Order: sequence, then structure tokens, then C-alpha cells
Amino acid sequence: MSIRGDVGHRFRDPLVEVGDFARDVLVRCPACGDRAIVRWPAEARWREGGGPPRWRLFCFACGKSKDIVTSAGAFGEPVDPYFRLPLWLQANCGGKVLWAYNAEHLDFLEALVAARIRERWAIFGTVSAEGTPGAYCYANDTASAMSLMSRLPGWLKLTKNREQVLHVIRRLRSSLPPAPGSEGRPGGSLGRHG
Repeated sequence: MSIRGDVGHRFRDPLVEVGDFARDVLVRCPACGDRAIVRWPAEARWREGGGPPRWRLFCFACGKSKDIVTSAGAFGEPVDPYFRLPLWLQANCGGKVLWAYNAEHLDFLEALVAARIRERWAIFGTVSAEGTPGAYCYANDTASAMSLMSRLPGWLKLTKNREQVLHVIRRLRSSLPPAPGSEGRPGGSLGRHG
């Protein structure tokens, strides 16, 4: 899922939930305090017999590795949903905690906060503010009530907080290793330190 793009102008709710960003979660290693990842390993998507998935903690610095088998995660706090470790990407933002699971989650938050126009999906039979049937609209409808955009705290979406929130997002992004092909700019490789 690609969220980045026309940052600063228009944001159309992609109807994602916070759990959609939780396949690769950057955390603080419980052994050394450096950057680690909680990942749903591709080779272990489902256990034999259809049991719940296995999640793996791996530290990029010290090599600590641990697995956990669970089908339930606790979402919505600045800890990973499975091991409950503190997130790598969290910082104070005006007395509140701004957090993200990974670079893709940061992309989502940045695009939303930077946008001057934020649009939500319309449900069938509704009409947008421009009068277009079934188009994007600003209505608070059932179809988008569960989306992450609709569930983010109000302070994060306030225009008066935009610059401060974007500053904190940039600071969090700078704690990431360079993304492949990014010419050294931080951005979200989930791989080893360079």
C-alpha cells in the first residue's frame, strides 16, 4: 500500500486500519535498547493445522530473536501489539505521544496531517459536497467509521498543530536507516543498520 504522493494538498482516506500497518513493527530491543522489529515471518504465515500466526522479534544490533504465537494483538498504544514492547517511532508532540509502527505508518500520518483537504469515502447513494453521486465526500458515514483516519485523535488533525506534528514526523523519520535507492535519505528500510 502506498500512501505517499501529493503530500500537502489532498488526502483521500485509503480506508486502512491501524492493524494494517502492524505486519512489521519497529520496537526497542528489550536486551540492548536498539532498533528491533516484530515481524510476521513469510515462512510462518500460518502454523500447520491452521493455528494462529507466529510473530518474531529480531534485533538488528544484538541479534536477539524470540518468537510468540498469538492470534490477538492489542492495537492503539505506543507499544507493539504482540510482545508489548515500546515502539521505536514515538516522541512527545505538544504533551501528547505521536507514534507509528513503521515508515509506511509515518507516510500515512504525514500525508494526512500535511493535506489541506481531507476526504472520506461516501457510501452508495450519497452525494459529495460537489454534488457527485458516489464520490468522495466529507460525510461521517458507516463505510469509513472504522478507518484509521476517522479514529486518530483530534489534536493530531488540527490545523494549528500541523507544523509541530510534521516536525516530529520528520524527526522520527530521521531515526530510520536509509531506504533502498533513496541516496542516503532516511525513510524506512526494515533491514540492518548501514
